[in-house]
Amino acid sequence: MMQQTRTFKVTDLREGLRTIKREVGDNAVILSTSRQPDGTVEMTVALANEPKPEPPTEVPAMNPEHAEFVALTQMVVELKGQISSLASEVRRSDRQTPATPLAAVRKETPSLSAGVLQDIRMAVARINDRGAEDTFARSVALMYEWLTRHGVLHGHVEELLAHAFAASEVWEEEPAMLHELVKREMEARIETTPPLWSSRSEGCEVVVLMGSTGVGKTTTAAKIAAHASVVGGKKVGLICADTFRIGAAYQVETYAELLNIPIRLASSMAELRTALQAFSDFDLVIIDTMGRTPWGGTKHSDKQALALDKIRAVATEMGANPVFHLCLSVCTRVEDMIEAAANFDGVTPDALIFTKLDEARALGAIYSVARASGAPVSHICDGPIVPENIQAPTAREIVGWVYRGSMEAK
Repeated sequence: MMQQTRTFKVTDLREGLRTIKREVGDNAVILSTSRQPDGTVEMTVALANEPKPEPPTEVPAMNPEHAEFVALTQMVVELKGQISSLASEVRRSDRQTPATPLAAVRKETPSLSAGVLQDIRMAVARINDRGAEDTFARSVALMYEWLTRHGVLHGHVEELLAHAFAASEVWEEEPAMLHELVKREMEARIETTPPLWSSRSEGCEVVVLMGSTGVGKTTTAAKIAAHASVVGGKKVGLICADTFRIGAAYQVETYAELLNIPIRLASSMAELRTALQAFSDFDLVIIDTMGRTPWGGTKHSDKQALALDKIRAVATEMGANPVFHLCLSVCTRVEDMIEAAANFDGVTPDALIFTKLDEARALGAIYSVARASGAPVSHICDGPIVPENIQAPTAREIVGWVYRGSMEAK
């Protein structure tokens, strides 16, 4: 039996399905859908010359929901074609080159073209509109909702979804495959470093802990010092450069006494030089700095406080290569953490330490901040107890926490 085809040009798939049903009937079969440069959708359908319906075993009649699913699946196929040309270029790019923090805050995905991104967003929106009633729709909608609910920025979820669309694996009918693809891509997009207590260097390693007031820098310094001394067998020295707050100096001195680790106070460049000179033959020196606002300056505008650039200058002058670890509370807004990680009071951090994971409700921020900044994650702190509540996670562990929504094993 000969078949005729007819092409419809519509604004979107939903309008197209209604038009086809009204003008051709339920027996029409969608052969293809394609998005045009002007943003419209061109749909080609086949219809028999005779009104006699095809036997169900050959061409089952499609209700509008089934037809829309076919159209959505076709859209994914088209998106794969569009994205595949970009995928190799994206994957060749250096993973250390971060998306610009400002773009990440605006929830953009710079590595993808605007047209592809718009198509992805339209597809996700349509999937959500139709209630996710089939396997394919549930796969995408649940993954999108799950990750955004757990704190991953929308732009980063769209980026992961784009790579899943470009993958060679067929996942449309296997939800588990989509999630596995996304997890693997997430693991590849963030970097971690070995814990400071296990690293080895020929000379004295100087680590500067910086961050806003109240994020837990002092307890983090004590935890790292304890592990480095007991587990790593290192000769460790502590320098408290936060002498503005009496409580901070007292707290770190108490920790140092309990851990049997020498400590020096430094409120000026001269005192910092003296302290570094005293610890010059140590394996690891940890400098606990004063709390600062991420956007520059100390909370109390203390002109006598040691600025981070001064600490770097003094340490470098004495032959050390200081490494700056930025402490960030996961309870902070993800956009603020990204901005802080891009430039904290004039210093770009070498690594990130996330604190207060035990108080956080969404751990996806860890992924988005690490992804946007390009800085590796060195440690996480999941409680106030010294020295127990600290660890150096792998990328797989971080992604597992993001997916579960907590650090608890399930």
